[in-house]
Amino acid sequence: AAQEGLIQSEKMAALGRMSTAIVHEISQPLAAMEATLAAAGLTLTEHDTRTGPRIETARSLVRRMQRTVRNLKSFARRAPLTMEVIDLRRVVSGAVEIAAPRARALGIVPKIVTPDAPVPARAGPVRMEQVCVNLLLNAFDAAAEAGGKVQVRLGPGPVLTVADTGPGIPLERQPELFQPFVQLDRRAGGSGLGLAVCHRLVEAMGLGL
Repeated sequence: AAQEGLIQSEKMAALGRMSTAIVHEISQPLAAMEATLAAAGLTLTEHDTRTGPRIETARSLVRRMQRTVRNLKSFARRAPLTMEVIDLRRVVSGAVEIAAPRARALGIVPKIVTPDAPVPARAGPVRMEQVCVNLLLNAFDAAAEAGGKVQVRLGPGPVLTVADTGPGIPLERQPELFQPFVQLDRRAGGSGLGLAVCHRLVEAMGLGL
Protein backbone atom coordinates (compact mmCIF):
# COMPACT_ATOMS: atom_id res chain seq x y z
CA ALA A 1 0.00 0.00 0.00
CA ALA A 2 2.87 2.37 0.83
CA GLN A 3 4.52 1.62 -2.53
CA GLU A 4 1.30 2.32 -4.39
CA GLY A 5 0.96 5.54 -2.40
CA LEU A 6 4.47 6.60 -3.40
CA ILE A 7 3.74 5.88 -7.07
CA GLN A 8 0.57 7.97 -6.92
CA SER A 9 2.40 10.73 -5.05
CA GLU A 10 5.11 10.89 -7.72
CA LYS A 11 2.48 10.97 -10.44
CA MET A 12 0.75 13.90 -8.74
CA ALA A 13 4.10 15.67 -8.40
CA ALA A 14 4.71 15.25 -12.14
CA LEU A 15 1.23 16.55 -12.83
CA GLY A 16 1.98 19.54 -10.61
CA ARG A 17 5.16 20.33 -12.54
CA MET A 18 3.30 20.12 -15.83
CA SER A 19 0.40 22.22 -14.61
CA THR A 20 2.81 24.98 -13.59
CA ALA A 21 4.17 25.04 -17.14
CA ILE A 22 0.66 24.99 -18.58
CA VAL A 23 -0.39 27.89 -16.36
CA HIS A 24 2.61 29.87 -17.63
CA GLU A 25 1.77 29.04 -21.25
CA ILE A 26 -1.84 30.20 -21.07
CA SER A 27 -1.18 33.42 -19.12
CA GLN A 28 -0.04 35.41 -22.17
CA PRO A 29 -2.82 34.24 -24.53
CA LEU A 30 -5.40 35.14 -21.88
CA ALA A 31 -3.89 38.61 -21.51
CA ALA A 32 -3.91 39.01 -25.31
CA MET A 33 -7.56 37.91 -25.49
CA GLU A 34 -8.57 40.41 -22.81
CA ALA A 35 -6.73 43.23 -24.61
CA THR A 36 -8.25 42.26 -27.96
CA LEU A 37 -11.76 42.23 -26.52
CA ALA A 38 -11.17 45.60 -24.86
CA ALA A 39 -10.00 47.05 -28.19
CA ALA A 40 -13.02 45.56 -29.95
CA GLY A 41 -15.29 47.25 -27.43
CA LEU A 42 -13.76 50.62 -28.24
CA THR A 43 -14.62 50.29 -31.94
CA LEU A 44 -18.33 49.80 -31.39
CA THR A 45 -20.75 52.47 -32.49
CA GLU A 46 -23.27 53.92 -30.05
CA HIS A 47 -26.07 52.28 -32.03
CA ASP A 48 -24.71 48.77 -31.50
CA THR A 49 -26.45 47.72 -28.28
CA ARG A 50 -26.09 43.96 -28.75
CA THR A 51 -22.38 43.40 -29.33
CA GLY A 52 -21.13 45.45 -26.36
CA PRO A 53 -22.76 43.31 -23.64
CA ARG A 54 -21.50 40.15 -25.34
CA ILE A 55 -17.95 41.48 -25.41
CA GLU A 56 -18.20 42.41 -21.72
CA THR A 57 -19.46 38.92 -20.91
CA ALA A 58 -16.50 37.41 -22.75
CA ARG A 59 -14.09 39.78 -20.96
CA SER A 60 -15.60 38.80 -17.62
CA LEU A 61 -15.00 35.11 -18.39
CA VAL A 62 -11.41 35.81 -19.45
CA ARG A 63 -10.77 37.80 -16.26
CA ARG A 64 -12.15 34.90 -14.23
CA MET A 65 -9.68 32.56 -15.94
CA GLN A 66 -6.88 35.05 -15.26
CA ARG A 67 -7.75 35.12 -11.55
CA THR A 68 -7.65 31.33 -11.46
CA VAL A 69 -4.28 31.32 -13.23
CA ARG A 70 -2.85 33.89 -10.80
CA ASN A 71 -4.07 31.85 -7.84
CA LEU A 72 -2.59 28.67 -9.29
CA LYS A 73 0.76 30.36 -9.93
CA SER A 74 0.83 31.64 -6.37
CA PHE A 75 -0.23 28.27 -4.98
CA ALA A 76 2.34 26.33 -7.03
CA ARG A 77 5.41 28.35 -6.14
CA ARG A 78 7.87 26.96 -3.63
CA ALA A 79 7.55 29.25 -0.67
CA PRO A 80 9.78 29.37 2.41
CA LEU A 81 8.09 29.33 5.79
CA THR A 82 7.83 33.08 6.32
CA MET A 83 5.43 34.07 9.04
CA GLU A 84 3.55 37.33 8.66
CA VAL A 85 0.25 38.85 9.67
CA ILE A 86 -2.28 38.00 6.99
CA ASP A 87 -6.01 38.46 6.48
CA LEU A 88 -7.56 35.00 6.60
CA ARG A 89 -10.36 36.21 4.33
CA ARG A 90 -7.85 36.41 1.47
CA VAL A 91 -6.68 32.87 2.22
CA VAL A 92 -10.24 31.57 2.04
CA SER A 93 -10.99 33.53 -1.14
CA GLY A 94 -7.89 32.17 -2.93
CA ALA A 95 -8.48 28.61 -1.76
CA VAL A 96 -12.14 28.63 -2.83
CA GLU A 97 -11.12 29.96 -6.26
CA ILE A 98 -8.54 27.19 -6.72
CA ALA A 99 -10.91 24.43 -5.57
CA ALA A 100 -13.93 25.79 -7.48
CA PRO A 101 -13.54 23.49 -10.53
CA ARG A 102 -13.70 20.42 -8.28
CA ALA A 103 -16.77 21.80 -6.51
CA ARG A 104 -18.53 22.46 -9.83
CA ALA A 105 -17.67 18.97 -11.10
CA LEU A 106 -19.34 17.47 -8.03
CA GLY A 107 -22.32 19.84 -8.10
CA ILE A 108 -21.44 21.50 -4.79
CA VAL A 109 -21.79 25.20 -4.02
CA PRO A 110 -19.84 25.84 -0.81
CA LYS A 111 -21.26 28.35 1.66
CA ILE A 112 -18.67 30.94 2.67
CA VAL A 113 -19.24 32.72 5.98
CA THR A 114 -16.69 35.46 6.67
CA PRO A 115 -16.94 38.70 8.63
CA ASP A 116 -16.85 42.11 6.95
CA ALA A 117 -13.77 43.17 8.90
CA PRO A 118 -10.29 41.66 8.33
CA VAL A 119 -9.43 38.50 10.25
CA PRO A 120 -5.72 38.87 11.09
CA ALA A 121 -3.58 35.85 11.89
CA ARG A 122 0.17 35.25 11.97
CA ALA A 123 0.88 32.46 9.50
CA GLY A 124 2.58 31.56 6.22
CA PRO A 125 0.16 32.79 3.52
CA VAL A 126 0.93 30.18 0.82
CA ARG A 127 1.07 27.29 3.27
CA MET A 128 -2.14 28.41 4.96
CA GLU A 129 -3.81 28.48 1.55
CA GLN A 130 -2.56 24.96 0.86
CA VAL A 131 -4.12 23.75 4.12
CA CYS A 132 -7.43 25.37 3.19
CA VAL A 133 -7.39 23.90 -0.33
CA ASN A 134 -6.71 20.38 0.98
CA LEU A 135 -9.51 20.65 3.54
CA LEU A 136 -11.89 21.93 0.88
CA LEU A 137 -11.09 19.11 -1.55
CA ASN A 138 -11.61 16.54 1.20
CA ALA A 139 -14.90 18.17 2.17
CA PHE A 140 -16.12 18.23 -1.45
CA ASP A 141 -15.33 14.55 -1.90
CA ALA A 142 -16.98 13.63 1.40
CA ALA A 143 -20.13 15.62 0.66
CA ALA A 144 -20.45 14.58 -2.99
CA GLU A 145 -23.09 11.93 -2.34
CA ALA A 146 -26.73 12.68 -1.56
CA GLY A 147 -26.48 16.40 -2.22
CA GLY A 148 -24.08 17.09 0.61
CA LYS A 149 -23.16 20.61 1.70
CA VAL A 150 -19.86 22.29 2.53
CA GLN A 151 -19.36 25.38 4.66
CA VAL A 152 -16.24 27.48 5.22
CA ARG A 153 -16.46 29.73 8.26
CA LEU A 154 -14.10 32.30 9.74
CA GLY A 155 -14.42 33.25 13.39
CA PRO A 156 -14.99 34.05 16.06
CA GLY A 157 -11.41 35.26 16.10
CA PRO A 158 -8.67 33.77 13.87
CA VAL A 159 -10.43 30.40 13.54
CA LEU A 160 -10.92 28.70 10.17
CA THR A 161 -13.49 25.90 10.00
CA VAL A 162 -14.28 23.70 7.00
CA ALA A 163 -17.37 21.55 7.63
CA ASP A 164 -19.29 19.11 5.45
CA THR A 165 -22.37 16.93 5.71
CA GLY A 166 -20.58 13.79 4.53
CA PRO A 167 -20.72 10.43 6.32
CA GLY A 168 -17.87 11.34 8.68
CA ILE A 169 -14.91 9.26 9.79
CA PRO A 170 -15.55 6.16 11.93
CA LEU A 171 -14.21 6.45 15.46
CA GLU A 172 -11.99 3.41 15.06
CA ARG A 173 -10.20 5.03 12.10
CA GLN A 174 -9.74 8.50 13.55
CA PRO A 175 -6.31 7.64 15.09
CA GLU A 176 -5.09 7.11 11.48
CA LEU A 177 -6.29 10.56 10.40
CA PHE A 178 -2.87 12.18 9.98
CA GLN A 179 -0.87 9.14 8.91
CA PRO A 180 0.66 9.42 5.40
CA PHE A 181 -0.79 7.27 2.61
CA VAL A 182 -3.87 6.32 4.63
CA GLN A 183 -6.93 6.73 2.42
CA LEU A 184 -10.04 6.85 4.55
CA ASP A 185 -12.22 6.93 1.42
CA ARG A 186 -10.67 5.25 -1.62
CA ARG A 187 -13.55 6.36 -3.82
CA ALA A 188 -12.18 9.90 -3.80
CA GLY A 189 -9.01 8.77 -5.60
CA GLY A 190 -6.62 10.82 -3.47
CA SER A 191 -3.04 10.03 -2.53
CA GLY A 192 -3.67 9.69 1.21
CA LEU A 193 -1.28 12.57 1.89
CA GLY A 194 -3.63 15.57 2.14
CA LEU A 195 -4.41 15.55 5.86
CA ALA A 196 -0.88 14.45 6.77
CA VAL A 197 0.49 17.44 4.85
CA CYS A 198 -2.07 19.77 6.48
CA HIS A 199 -1.07 18.52 9.91
CA ARG A 200 2.62 19.03 9.22
CA LEU A 201 2.09 22.54 7.79
CA VAL A 202 -0.06 23.63 10.71
CA GLU A 203 2.50 22.28 13.19
CA ALA A 204 5.34 24.04 11.35
CA MET A 205 3.47 27.34 11.62
CA GLY A 206 2.84 26.77 15.32
CA LEU A 207 -0.93 26.95 14.91
CA GLY A 208 -3.60 24.93 16.69
CA LEU A 209 -5.48 22.11 14.94
